[in-house]
Amino acid sequence: MATTWDEIKRLAADFQRAQLTENVQKLSDRNCIEIVQKLIELKMIDVIYTCDGKEYLTPRELEKQIIEEVDANGGRVNIVDIQNSINVDLTHIESKINEILKDHSLQLILGQLLNDTYLESLADEINDKLKEKGQVFLPEISKSYNLPGDFIRKSILVKFLGNRIQGELRKNDQDNIFTENFLKRQKFMLRGALNGLTKPAQLSNVIKHCEIQSKLVIPLTEQLIEEKEVRGTLNGTKIDSAFFVPDIYTTKQIEYVSSFYLQNAYLEYDSLHRLGISNAKDYIKKKIPDKNLTYLSTCAIGQAIIEQLDATIEDSMSSSSILDVRPHLPSIVDENDIGQILQKACKNKSNTKVFGYYIVPEHCLRYLMQNFEDDMKKKAIEFCNTLKQAPQTVSEEKPTKGKKGKGRRKEESDQGSSEPSEYIPVHQILKRISNSDKLRDSDEQLLEDIADNLYRPLTKRYCEIIRETWEERLSGSVTERKTEHDQIRKILLKTWTTANVYTKGIDLFDNDSQETLVKHFLRTIGTELVDSLFKLVATEYMLTPPSDKKEDRTKFLQKIPNEKERDLFKELNSTISGKSVKEFLVTFPLACSSFNIQLKKSKQAEKDVSSELRHAYIEKVGCENDAAGCLHLAVTLLINTFTRTLVHAPGKFVPTMIKFLKEKKFLSEEDQKILQDCNDLIIQVYRQDSNEDNHFQDQLNELVPKVKHLAVNAKKLTVTTSENVD
Repeated sequence: MATTWDEIKRLAADFQRAQLTENVQKLSDRNCIEIVQKLIELKMIDVIYTCDGKEYLTPRELEKQIIEEVDANGGRVNIVDIQNSINVDLTHIESKINEILKDHSLQLILGQLLNDTYLESLADEINDKLKEKGQVFLPEISKSYNLPGDFIRKSILVKFLGNRIQGELRKNDQDNIFTENFLKRQKFMLRGALNGLTKPAQLSNVIKHCEIQSKLVIPLTEQLIEEKEVRGTLNGTKIDSAFFVPDIYTTKQIEYVSSFYLQNAYLEYDSLHRLGISNAKDYIKKKIPDKNLTYLSTCAIGQAIIEQLDATIEDSMSSSSILDVRPHLPSIVDENDIGQILQKACKNKSNTKVFGYYIVPEHCLRYLMQNFEDDMKKKAIEFCNTLKQAPQTVSEEKPTKGKKGKGRRKEESDQGSSEPSEYIPVHQILKRISNSDKLRDSDEQLLEDIADNLYRPLTKRYCEIIRETWEERLSGSVTERKTEHDQIRKILLKTWTTANVYTKGIDLFDNDSQETLVKHFLRTIGTELVDSLFKLVATEYMLTPPSDKKEDRTKFLQKIPNEKERDLFKELNSTISGKSVKEFLVTFPLACSSFNIQLKKSKQAEKDVSSELRHAYIEKVGCENDAAGCLHLAVTLLINTFTRTLVHAPGKFVPTMIKFLKEKKFLSEEDQKILQDCNDLIIQVYRQDSNEDNHFQDQLNELVPKVKHLAVNAKKLTVTTSENVD
């Protein structure tokens, strides 16, 4: 029984041992790889292969190794170095780093990972350098540690400045870190330098002598002035242009300026500039209490000088003498300044005239003008004796000066003009006043200025004398003027009828030919009509009739006082330069109506004028010896014979008129040939050299009598003329 129980215990122990014993099963590498791949396919596990494919890492293991690698390299490591150490593809490392950056105190800068430990050590190193040198430059730190300046400023200075880094940044200089002791040393050196100054000095020079940081100079100077450790003022905000002015210099400067003004009653700007005062005018306004200062271009003068000058002027006027003001003013004033001073001094003195540096009494000028009076009257009588119409107002254009200051005026070119030329040139005025008792031995420039000043008053007075002389004679010439007026009206009416006669001849020809006739009509008859009307206008307004020059007409029209009439005459004047007869024929009667001249077409008047013109042409063709002129008159008569129309055409239009006669078949072929041969021979003679044989001229001389006979005795070949005239 005991044996059985022992056996049972032994079996139980064996069973228990069998239960507790683990079965060890060993798999081959191939089986392991297949199992892992299967698990990856089933997405039951997530692993990362190494670059050689022999090992796997889980994402958590990769993160762990990256962090350990950063710590192993002192808190700063390049991503490429991590890839070489872990032997995992760089894309997996970069992806994992992006996740790490969200959850850990790491920063990625320029492809490098940095942890807080490294930043703290970097702050300690910066602090050590700061203790050693007293200042550290941010660009140097950036260069030494190969880190961006913005990163250092935001991640290190903002976090550690004032605790780990025992220094400070100035508001105006964010690139330099200073210790408090360094700033104190700089401040003490600057204080000593500024307190030693006795005159203005540029801060850039102070930097050179004291070796003070340039960016600290201006803020430290402002601080010293505010704390009253130095006495003075700082001018400028940039180190290159800023300068310090000690109070002692300013005090002495004010004392000197005030003393000079009290003694001399003026202050020169250049002198103030030499004292270091940049804006002299503003300085004087602030420091000199006198409110009656006059500010000139070179200096500022006090009321005392003005009052003294005023008294001198009064003395000069009472003695009727010419005053040179230069000895009574500071020597530094120029001509413009003198003019400004005299304008103020003579403001209420209407009996004086200023010429440069001189003051001349008005009665002295009147005395000089009076010396010309008799001569002007004599010359005015001589001028009026040459006039047929009322004189114009003389132009008072100031003469231009020559090289020696002698004025010259443009002389009138039109002889017998009713507009008088100048009374006397400036250089002659100068010559005559030079001999005057009041101006003898005077300055030449003064004489020239007075001569220029007298020119206009003398010219104006001369015009008045001419007008007075003319008006004395005018009372006896009213009848003559009316007669002249009536004569112009008659000429105007007859010329207008002639114009209407000739305009009918234009319609005989085609448009291209009409252009030549229109231009010739406006240039001759149109101009003649306008000239006659302008003569009428001139007699009405007592003006000088214009010449045939365009600029003279323009000047004449400007003198017409009635604006409405002036505009109408300007429009009429423009039509004779145009290309439309109709426009002229409409505008001309309107212009005439302004002078109560009513122009109406009269068939009887036109018939009479046409008859007169034909007889005149017949007389001329009989007396004409020139072949070209004879042919011109002949074809004009022939066209009148067959069309009862007169053509007013230039000589160059004769071939066109011959062609017209041929096209209308007014003449026999024999008669037409006479005209054509005559025209051809005229051309040959003009082209012929003077040394050649004159047989063309001989033929032409034989043909001219035939042309004259044809012109006077031609008869119509057909009764129905109207059918041949389109």
